[in-house]
Amino acid sequence: MEISEQVRTDLNWWKRNIQQSVSNIRSPNFDWTIYTDASMTGWGAVLGSKKIHGFWNKTEREQHINFLELKAIQLALKNFEIELENSNVLLKVDNTTAISYINKMGGVKYQKFNHLAKEIWKWDETRDIWLFAVHIPSEKNVIADRLSRIKNIDTKWEIAEFAFEKIVNVLGYPDIDLFASERNKKCTRYCTWENNPNAWVIDSFTISWKKWFFYAFPPFSMILRTLNKIIQDKAMGIMVVPEWKSQPWYPMFKSMLIGKPLRFEPSQNLLLSPYRSRRHPMAQKITLLAGIVSGDRI
Repeated sequence: MEISEQVRTDLNWWKRNIQQSVSNIRSPNFDWTIYTDASMTGWGAVLGSKKIHGFWNKTEREQHINFLELKAIQLALKNFEIELENSNVLLKVDNTTAISYINKMGGVKYQKFNHLAKEIWKWDETRDIWLFAVHIPSEKNVIADRLSRIKNIDTKWEIAEFAFEKIVNVLGYPDIDLFASERNKKCTRYCTWENNPNAWVIDSFTISWKKWFFYAFPPFSMILRTLNKIIQDKAMGIMVVPEWKSQPWYPMFKSMLIGKPLRFEPSQNLLLSPYRSRRHPMAQKITLLAGIVSGDRI
């Protein structure tokens, strides 16, 4: 009898794990309870007092909601990895398909769901995490549901790739992106505001910037704070700001520059949303400056 490669892989997994999986998967004693939910715009999860959420990109928004519910579980587990290692985890989910694929460690009807469920379990296996999912009515999954439906996805912007390539070709390649997300990071090492297992640091203001040649494209409301941090740490790196000469931080930025900054004229293609095909509402009015700044120049 011939068996498929997928079946062979599954049999090998059970051969490795059957002895240690007896009763632990469905243990009545759980170390942690996670609530998850997904909508067509994003996902949310709750673990105790910790709450996280994220948005789907264009490709993900085209997926079936059942797939997104499984994806929300995967993202929640990865974000709470430190807490969950070596533990039994109860998942409370309002989607019966996701529950089935988790508890059965896959399924035969939908291969895409099957592959994702197996990814989740393989990841858990390496961290000694056991899962069991139960149904929770949507009306009782209030916080995770609300987190998944946050719609203000236009708070994070990134400079277009053509502009970033020009910046690094002229000014050098940075070691770290100080203000980024998983979607718009410009460096492998990056800092973010949100709980993210792949981020190097949560909140870049909590670390010293001195030893890094950084890339900083901060929210416009945080430019002055960023400049003060550069001075405080005697740091040096690339900073991108709008050319707003009337702002109180502008003379400070100019005085901290090493050399002439690059100038990017207003363009619909300059500032982009990493989550959807949308341009910045002020794209036709904003001129951006990118230059090397040093805290030693003040």
